[in-house]
Amino acid sequence: MGVIESEDLGVASPLASNEDFALRRSQGIVLGVLGLLLTTLVVLLIRLVRFDHEHNILLVIVVLIILVSGSLVYSRLRVFRRIADRIEIESRKLEETDLALRRANVELQTRIDNDRREREEDQWVEATTRSIMLQFKSTLIPERIAEIVVESLGRALGADIVIGFAVGELHLSAFSKQWNVRPEAKFDESLLKKHGSDMSALADRLWRDRRVVVMNDSHLIDVSRGPITGFAAAARQRARSWVVAPMSHGSEVLGLLLIAMQEDVRIWSAAEIKLIQDVAFESAYAYLNLQVFNQMAEIVKGDAELGRLAELDKAKNDFIENMNHELRSPLTSIIGYVDLMIGDVDHDLEPDLAASLATVQRNAIRLQGLIANIMQISQTNFGNLPLDISTVDIGNLLGDACKSMSLDADDKGVELTVRLDSLPDKLLIDGDSNRLQQVFVNLLSNAIKYTPRGGSVTVIARRVGTENADDHCVEVTFTDSGIGIPSEEFPNIFTRFFRASTATQASIPGFGIGLSLVHSIVTEHHGTITFDSTVGKGTVFTVRLPTRFVSTALRDSSQPSL
Repeated sequence: MGVIESEDLGVASPLASNEDFALRRSQGIVLGVLGLLLTTLVVLLIRLVRFDHEHNILLVIVVLIILVSGSLVYSRLRVFRRIADRIEIESRKLEETDLALRRANVELQTRIDNDRREREEDQWVEATTRSIMLQFKSTLIPERIAEIVVESLGRALGADIVIGFAVGELHLSAFSKQWNVRPEAKFDESLLKKHGSDMSALADRLWRDRRVVVMNDSHLIDVSRGPITGFAAAARQRARSWVVAPMSHGSEVLGLLLIAMQEDVRIWSAAEIKLIQDVAFESAYAYLNLQVFNQMAEIVKGDAELGRLAELDKAKNDFIENMNHELRSPLTSIIGYVDLMIGDVDHDLEPDLAASLATVQRNAIRLQGLIANIMQISQTNFGNLPLDISTVDIGNLLGDACKSMSLDADDKGVELTVRLDSLPDKLLIDGDSNRLQQVFVNLLSNAIKYTPRGGSVTVIARRVGTENADDHCVEVTFTDSGIGIPSEEFPNIFTRFFRASTATQASIPGFGIGLSLVHSIVTEHHGTITFDSTVGKGTVFTVRLPTRFVSTALRDSSQPSL
């Protein structure tokens, strides 16, 4: 406000006093001069007129008195006129000052009222937001946060419809919720789903521009030019006045809040817009915090689960070691006595007994090998198996493996065929003969086991790759006409203890450890094992082993250093 001058308030200023003094001084001079002239005139008249004419002298004196009095009256009238004009001017100034003071008082009161109303609105926004935030603390369920947001906002704003719509990775998740003041006010959520991409783009744009979309009356607005043309055109039939705000925190945009009046026109106040923005921000923040909390809980739970699994794994290893000790000793005795009995039996005189003892011996040895496999799986971390490298004749290994499995094939009624498509000297590689024997026996055993009576198993070995090049290797294929493996189970074939559904449905016994062990041994030889299978037609396993074995340490040292 400007400073009000003392003159505007009717207080005599030094300038006014100087003007009055000058006026009075001029009046005194005029009266003095006029008096002097009248006196001179009287003296002249007296000297000109005879003294015997007394009535003439009296007349002159009267005239002079009248003239002096008139002059004095005229002078005083002018003074009174000036004073009246001055009073009028001062009165006008006082009226203008009073009007200015009244206007300033009204403006000041209006400003005070506006400040009080803004404080009350800020307190309402803060209290409502705090109340909603306190409800967030009572839940650990994202779906419940969405329910709290839409219901609390709907009741606080007196709205007809409130929708929390998730976008991005949360699209159509449990975070999308709707609240209605009346059942008939329910909004068709298919519109949101139909225009999901537009809503997602709108959420990103609103978050980037730090603003909201406000429509006081959508019937009076050309929605064809808006940021959500398709949705707005469809939604105006269900909601007349609405606000859309982004739910975001930091760089994360979770969705949109839509608050609407179904039939009424509404002028959304600045406080209501601020409440919507604050709740949208706090709900996104609460959801992200809850997400982090749940992830931490999962980590803690996972750590506890890992500890429990470690204990179970230790208990399993202890059990297997005890089982190995308890089974190995009697099996060794059985195999020893069977060997003695086979040595005492005359094969020509008692062929049936000799065959039976050979079957017992073979199965005892297989059982002993199975126990050894279980121990090996229990005590080794696949990919770190100890190998005894020497020159291995793949043809001889396959011959021995087929001989050991021939009786099983005969008992099962399966035709077993072995074919060498390369010369014997081309089937020599560097490897661990015992481990590779395990590979071939396991693959043959599985092929025979899962092939129905009357089927066939074919084993083919050949040299592949360019001679004297790094890619030459020996390839061995095992083809059967068995029950096959479903294609959806292919990724789990080499997993420990996994068994194909076709095997379990056919009630074929097994532990699911053979293929995992085969895969580990082949990998340690820097080879590969692949397969293909068709349910009801059979399976083909292909093993490729490099002819030259290079240890992992040598391979690592041969790589160029960075």
